[in-house]
Amino acid sequence: MNGDVFSYRVEQVTELEPEKITEMTCSEYDLTLFTCTVSGGKRVTVRCRLESFVPHDPMERDTEYVFY
Repeated sequence: MNGDVFSYRVEQVTELEPEKITEMTCSEYDLTLFTCTVSGGKRVTVRCRLESFVPHDPMERDTEYVFY
């Protein structure tokens, strides 16, 4: 957002039952992504930790970021 760069490391990938909403949305991780499995029967949950943060420098307009 606004040119800030956040880098995350995936620490855990799990499948949860659809009714496990609290387990899906509440955790100590910095970022949680979730989606449905192809069949729609479960939820794939990806837990991540923040590794680095580079704030946007409004004085540098030609900054390039490389993601691996």
